[in-house]
Amino acid sequence: MKNNNNILKLPEWFDREKYKSSEDLTFIDWALNLLTRKHILETIEEESADDVKHLFSTEIRAIHDDGVLKREYTKDLYEGLEEVYGAEKDKPGFGVVYSLLLDDAVKIHEEIQADTKLRCDLATRSYHNDMFFEKRWGIDEYFGNNYLGTVYDEHYDRNYFYRSHLVVELEATDEIVLEAFKSWLFSMREREKEISCENSGHPKKLTDNLRKKWVNAEIPPFIDLEIYQQLEDIRLPLHLIGNAIFSDKVDFDTTEAVRKTTRKLARLALEQSNAILRHALIIEKRTKRYKN
Repeated sequence: MKNNNNILKLPEWFDREKYKSSEDLTFIDWALNLLTRKHILETIEEESADDVKHLFSTEIRAIHDDGVLKREYTKDLYEGLEEVYGAEKDKPGFGVVYSLLLDDAVKIHEEIQADTKLRCDLATRSYHNDMFFEKRWGIDEYFGNNYLGTVYDEHYDRNYFYRSHLVVELEATDEIVLEAFKSWLFSMREREKEISCENSGHPKKLTDNLRKKWVNAEIPPFIDLEIYQQLEDIRLPLHLIGNAIFSDKVDFDTTEAVRKTTRKLARLALEQSNAILRHALIIEKRTKRYKN
């Protein structure tokens, strides 16, 4: 059921019919479409609207004209990431699971030692300043703004490191190792949710059902209207967005669909776009190799 009380107008270029071809996109092209839009949204946070429109003029024009980006507009992005991720198909573990090099292990050990000593020294200095001297500086002011954060980021910021280290007992059977890894992976995903205070929702598999969810939730037109709102510094009411992105034939409340489903799926899809592309490229390369 649609709410026809439209107050603000949609952009003239918007037409939901332009997005019908999203039903036929491969996961690679889905990821490229998502990544392009993610880059635009991230740049909006750092640059002025005019600068963003200039930097992404080709992509924004293509979105306005076609809705779904064709490979000709994402070619450079595809080739750059394909060179990185496509090569991983030949690595043991595809570059996703791999042995920790001794040099890396030693470096991490040294960082942990330095970290422990630094924390102890700073705590001692802070204690003496508080108890025996007039405290003139805070720790950050004394050593520089966010000193600890700068020192620890490389090995402790999960958004920088993107990997965890583990030990595998190879004496165990393959069956037990695989089951143990599944258990470890589940615990790490749960821990990640606690750290991030939100459900990052890593997809367990890339399936046709996942693509169907994105299509049914009208993810691409929703994201494009979000880009439009941020570039124009306006906020469209949810009922207007719902009316615009969903077909006239739907029998559900489109405003609630945007609020409860589309917005959430769009956020997750954007967050996962890089991982989805990596997965799809590795699978594509493996498939081609087996066919040949």
